[in-house]
Amino acid sequence: MNDYAICELSIVPVRAKASETSEMVTQLLFGETAKVLEVKDKWLKVELTHDSYTGWVDRKMISPVSSEDYEILAKEDCKILSVPYAEVITLRGKQLIPMGSQMRKGLLLNYKNTDVLDKNLSVGELPEVARLFLNVPYLWGGRTVFGADCSGFTQLLYRMTGKNIPRDAGQQVKIGKNIGYIEKVKSGDLAFFGSSDKITHVGLIVDKQHIIHASGWVRIDTIDAIGIYNSDLKDYSHKLVSVKRLA
Repeated sequence: MNDYAICELSIVPVRAKASETSEMVTQLLFGETAKVLEVKDKWLKVELTHDSYTGWVDRKMISPVSSEDYEILAKEDCKILSVPYAEVITLRGKQLIPMGSQMRKGLLLNYKNTDVLDKNLSVGELPEVARLFLNVPYLWGGRTVFGADCSGFTQLLYRMTGKNIPRDAGQQVKIGKNIGYIEKVKSGDLAFFGSSDKITHVGLIVDKQHIIHASGWVRIDTIDAIGIYNSDLKDYSHKLVSVKRLA
């Protein structure tokens, strides 16, 4: 088995353990690469290139890559798909790929929606793109428009700016510049919730009064110095801990 691999399917689940019944902790998207750390029967323990997250994948769902080709892929200036999905023609044939996929020229014979691949998004554009996720269901370990968890959602959005950030909310809170007061937030900032001991939730600031986040589904709620006010519950659903500016 090669030391590296690439995802040529639309979405591949990455699991906590080497079992199909184990929880999905994240996903590999089309064009993303990984380092193989361990082999166990039909399972590979991998480390994702873009965020160093580790987990197990079914070896038949990803394609082996030589170390020489991996170095070439690592240096490639590929674009991140910034529309909800696109149709591509690969050596496998026609397939749909989700937003966040890496559009690698070496894998593609032809693809549509090339007009969205000209440049990375700015942080200020993220709230508009995030609205494309409205009503997408919450999915533990998910990071696509077909299902996402809170930190998978924010990580994917920042991928489209050309910035790789950690996978989990507890890791994301450790980066960026702290914004001390809610009145000073800007569109594209990340807000973190839970307690000082444990961050359990993250969302993207839309403006000074609103946040978009994955909680049951991707939704826009009111935010203030206390936290997120859920209009359905008529109560606060998440306690604000901090706001970080990543750009």
